[in-house]
Amino acid sequence: MRVFRRFGRIALALGALLTLLLATLPVAGVEAAPATPSVVTVPVGAQGASGQTCFRESGFCSENAFLDFWRTNGAVEILGYPIDQARRYPDGLIRQFYERAILEWHPENEAQYQVLLTRLGAALIDGDPRTTARPEPCNQDCTLFRETNHTLRGTFADYWNRYGGLPVFGLPLTEEFVEISPTNGKPYTVQYFERNRFEFHPENTGRFRVLLGLLGGETLGAIGGDVRALPTVAVPNYGAGATTPQIAALPREGAVGKTFVFIFAGLRPNTEYSILIATDSSPARRVEDGSFRTDGNGTLVIEFDSSSTPPGGYLIGAFDGSGRLVVSAPFAIFFTAGS
Repeated sequence: MRVFRRFGRIALALGALLTLLLATLPVAGVEAAPATPSVVTVPVGAQGASGQTCFRESGFCSENAFLDFWRTNGAVEILGYPIDQARRYPDGLIRQFYERAILEWHPENEAQYQVLLTRLGAALIDGDPRTTARPEPCNQDCTLFRETNHTLRGTFADYWNRYGGLPVFGLPLTEEFVEISPTNGKPYTVQYFERNRFEFHPENTGRFRVLLGLLGGETLGAIGGDVRALPTVAVPNYGAGATTPQIAALPREGAVGKTFVFIFAGLRPNTEYSILIATDSSPARRVEDGSFRTDGNGTLVIEFDSSSTPPGGYLIGAFDGSGRLVVSAPFAIFFTAGS
């Protein structure tokens, strides 16, 4: 198999990304909210949203909606530590660099899509002929994504499904191939996705046989001077400024045993609501219910441990004192080997 060396292309790719990040026009590499959105996830329990956590490992902090997203979408293993402060960019968006990602705040979206990830993998592989090459033949242990005409299989497919899927990693942009690591100069089997690069490390065991590229760190290392000239800013909470009831579900789907976090926003302040989780099939089957009170901002955060819940599609909803359904959102629990 031919080994791909990409050192000569890194500067061009990062230069193009810098142009996108610092442009005064809307960023072209940012994912728009889907036309028919499903949910986004956050922690369950009657408590106020988020706060701030600082990491001595990197010397930086994560807060509010970014912290909620980070906690519920793989934390250090998937996104890495924060490596810069949250900053306001010329296009009006708030962004923060993490070791493996850039988190973006999109106030124009519904609550579940207010935090999105920059398409760093797409920026680095843009223009490479592998993105348009014909896919490898797809057998039983394989999925062909017609949106990009590339496949996902084997160990990479298991990792993609178990640890983030489409919302965190995005679609595959290449097939698997061998590339020289920019970190240690060794060859690894890799595959590029919209938001990251998977690397296969046969010397490791378990889930650590797949490691994610430090794309956030690589990008900040190349353009950090321009980024750090931008003003720092506080990150809002999910649903900030919501005028209608909304739910952010973090994550939207997860394996059996995952703790889901649901953030309700735009409800009446200091008001008690009944929260119901049920199957989305007919007839619906009640899974969990309870009464919770919103805070002074009309926000409620609920955590749901799915350890004893079978795989399937579910709905979570809030009912007011008269029994009227105020807002609901779907989420999914799936089974993976070893769950």
